Amino acid sequence: MQLFGLACVSAYCVAALIVGVRLVCLARQTRELPELMIGSSFLSGAMIGYPAAVASGLLASESSALAWPIAALGSIGLAVATACILVAWWRIYHPATRWGPWAVSVWTVFIAAVLVVELGRPVAELAPGANPWEPHRMVVQGGAFLAIAWSGFRYHALLRRRMRIGLADPVVANRIWLWNIAALGVTLQCAYMLAIPYLNLIFDAERVAPAFYGILGLIIALCITHAFYPPQAYLDRIRRRAGLEVN
Repeated sequence: MQLFGLACVSAYCVAALIVGVRLVCLARQTRELPELMIGSSFLSGAMIGYPAAVASGLLASESSALAWPIAALGSIGLAVATACILVAWWRIYHPATRWGPWAVSVWTVFIAAVLVVELGRPVAELAPGANPWEPHRMVVQGGAFLAIAWSGFRYHALLRRRMRIGLADPVVANRIWLWNIAALGVTLQCAYMLAIPYLNLIFDAERVAPAFYGILGLIIALCITHAFYPPQAYLDRIRRRAGLEVN
């Protein structure tokens, strides 16, 4: 299970790297904040935060001196990724609201507070499953991705209603739906980690965790690649299903 999970997570990291770099490059051309924030979230979380968090657990089990700095790097990467996705959520779905910036600010304060506490924890708490502040990080991280998934599904429902009268592009609607699935996948990863102590009463949830995270990571990788840079054959299929002419 661990090898399977590692392979799937590696596929996710590669996909996130490609999409993240392309979005950051796109942001340099468009000067738009959403592209920059989503791309930065991919690069910071999937390429720095998550791999470092996994590596720190392995190093801690070997009592390596590198465990603490790698764990600190992972926590910082995940915190930055979460903050970036919050800004993207605000600018994409609630740019005209007065409460949007306040919601982002308050949640970012929570993220920073958990990060400060995590960075100040004893080295002994670096062992896998020993960090008492990990559930708090899962809550603030999962909450941010749940917010973007919730707003995205609501917007997707609006686009589907408009599609029935020809006022929305089915490709745009599908790409938003895929991005929503990816955000929901991250939320489910956080929720599973929070639920492990309770799931262990039913089955060996910790042993299943690598495969569960890996499968979700593979789904997320497929969703983000098709949402941001879909193959032409996939776009043609979506248009044909919507009854549109394909050139």
